[in-house]
Amino acid sequence: VLGITTTAAVTTFAYSSRHILRILPLPARLASYALLGIVYTQASLGIATLLTFVPVHTAATHQAGSITLLSAALWLLQELRRIR
Repeated sequence: VLGITTTAAVTTFAYSSRHILRILPLPARLASYALLGIVYTQASLGIATLLTFVPVHTAATHQAGSITLLSAALWLLQELRRIR
């Protein structure tokens, strides 16, 4: 449920802000695109982990991806705060 919610929220953000992204500074745009790519990579890793009956390597990569996703979300928040 958390993976679906996160993927849906990031996709909704990217879709609804596609017009705003043109006027955002470059670092904020990069952070937004990175977050979108990382969330789909994380969802794919989660699905692969479940389909292959949770091998340790894939599960560890999925856990590392969650840290990457959190870092990208924090990066985007920081860049959006700088716009004021």
